[in-house]
Amino acid sequence: MKNLERLVLVFSIIAILLSTISILGLITMKNTNSTTPVFVDHTNGTPTSYGKNGSSDTYTQTQVATIRVTGRYTEYIKPDTVEVVLGVEVQAPSSQEAFNKVSSSMQKIIEKLLELGIQEDNITTTSVSLHPVYEWRDKASVLVGYRASNMIKIRVSNVELASKALDVSVELGATKVYGVRFHVSQEQYREIYLKALRLAVRDAKEKAQVIADELGVKITRVLSVSIGEIYIPRDISIYFESKGGSYNTPIMEGKVSVSATVTIVFEISGK
Repeated sequence: MKNLERLVLVFSIIAILLSTISILGLITMKNTNSTTPVFVDHTNGTPTSYGKNGSSDTYTQTQVATIRVTGRYTEYIKPDTVEVVLGVEVQAPSSQEAFNKVSSSMQKIIEKLLELGIQEDNITTTSVSLHPVYEWRDKASVLVGYRASNMIKIRVSNVELASKALDVSVELGATKVYGVRFHVSQEQYREIYLKALRLAVRDAKEKAQVIADELGVKITRVLSVSIGEIYIPRDISIYFESKGGSYNTPIMEGKVSVSATVTIVFEISGK
């Protein structure tokens, strides 16, 4: 009996010791993990450190002084491309008659434009339509005919040719003109825009330097750059309906504008 009591006592002591060791291990792990983790946020290029609860008590945020300026430049140039939109519209008793008249007139116009030296690739059909025409008679809608139209866009490289194209088209049956647009080719636009962008950057740098000089600070580096472009073609709002005849249409091209903008953020420091 005594041996059994002694055995129970030994097992009890061992259990107490094991429990004590486990508690000490947990305490040690807690102390080991109590070091405050640090997370570095590089948002907007400014390093900021935070403690374990997301607070910034451990480190202080680094502030960067900046100057933000926008440079602009606009170049005005003569256009090298002219677009004219014109067409034929006819009303006739039957749909076939209306469509045949429009097609015949447009075919004559296109043949004459090609004779003037306009390339086939520069003559584009923009719309073809055919629809019934109704009139209100004796309190009822009555079909009175059909209206057909065919519109084309002509692209040429000079104003004189555009004027001739407009005149011969009207003489051969064109009944509608929807305006003239002047703009520059992609090659010329790229050349002019890069020039404008270069001068816009120069404008931004000069503005930033003036600000820095007046504030008594020094520009140290560029933090960010963003650019933009604005292209405004020149439109002439010509719209008329012709009954045929001979015309001599003067057209003045004027100038179109190509603009570049650049916004730069500079870092500054005391002199």
